[in-house]
Amino acid sequence: MGYYFIPFLFLIFIQKIQNIKGITDQWANYHNQDELETILITIHKRCPNYTTVYSIGKSVQGRDLLVIQFSATPGQHQMLKPEMKYVGNMHGNEPVGRELLLRLASYFCDKLLAKNKEIMELINSTSIHLLPSMNPDGFERALTTGIDARNWFTGRSNANGIDLNRDFPDLDGFYYYLEQHNIPRFDHLLELFGDEGKEYQPEVRAIGQWILSLPFVLSANMHEGDLVANYPFDSARIPNNNEYSISPDDQT
Repeated sequence: MGYYFIPFLFLIFIQKIQNIKGITDQWANYHNQDELETILITIHKRCPNYTTVYSIGKSVQGRDLLVIQFSATPGQHQMLKPEMKYVGNMHGNEPVGRELLLRLASYFCDKLLAKNKEIMELINSTSIHLLPSMNPDGFERALTTGIDARNWFTGRSNANGIDLNRDFPDLDGFYYYLEQHNIPRFDHLLELFGDEGKEYQPEVRAIGQWILSLPFVLSANMHEGDLVANYPFDSARIPNNNEYSISPDDQT
């Protein structure tokens, strides 16, 4: 069931963009944190039976990392019902993923209200969580910095100057270490993110604890700058060695 809907969900993005004839005022500009929150709350009010809006934590500067969930049973995990998450704006100066997820949320609600068969089937069989912005502080900096003072680094990192994409633990290397030493696999995420003593940026820790809170079976993180899709494993067993890195479920 999950495999059927994966390509369909990505086609929604393509079809939605291709069908746009004109840009409405609501989508004419990038949306700051206050506007993002307003959009998500408005969507929830329009589709209360299919959505819930929640925060997984706060950024360095105290902005909420808001998620909107689409499900036939919002706020509840159902056994054997796939949980999926989409994350945008990890780099604050890469806003396209942020805007796409806001548009996707609006699109879902519109189609649910219209009783669209395909979207109804999707939401009835899958629970979808959209986090439009993982780095709201960086986005606000990029958005409010004048063009003369802005460069391609402006807003990329969080408010502590840390690239969030480089703050996560190296799970590939950790897995290879266990494999090399014949150590049985275990829930390494629980050990890495369950320990409050380990130092991570608040945005990264929030994502880690979110991952532990729900059994996500599919995730996507949206970036800009190139046309590429990365998937596990993203590094080789031997450092600096250019080889195909097979994963345990590679055949699937």
